[in-house]
Amino acid sequence: MIFVTVGNATQGFRRLLEAVDDMAGRGALGGDVFIQHGYNADFRAAHCRQEAFLQMERFVQLIEEAEVVISHAGAGTLFHVL
Repeated sequence: MIFVTVGNATQGFRRLLEAVDDMAGRGALGGDVFIQHGYNADFRAAHCRQEAFLQMERFVQLIEEAEVVISHAGAGTLFHVL
């Protein structure tokens, strides 16, 4: 599983989300992709599972389950990935 997260940053990171969804749709990412899209309320992934925000326990669980984590490189995310 690939986990994509933009945390709770108020910047949209919309290009990242759209690029990941496009790549997933073309099969370039292999299998299951989960996107945590944050403050992009109108973002609708066509090819990935998604949620706006996650409880900390679920966030950590997804990091632990992921083979790859793609993020905005926020300090909180980096802390949990490391």
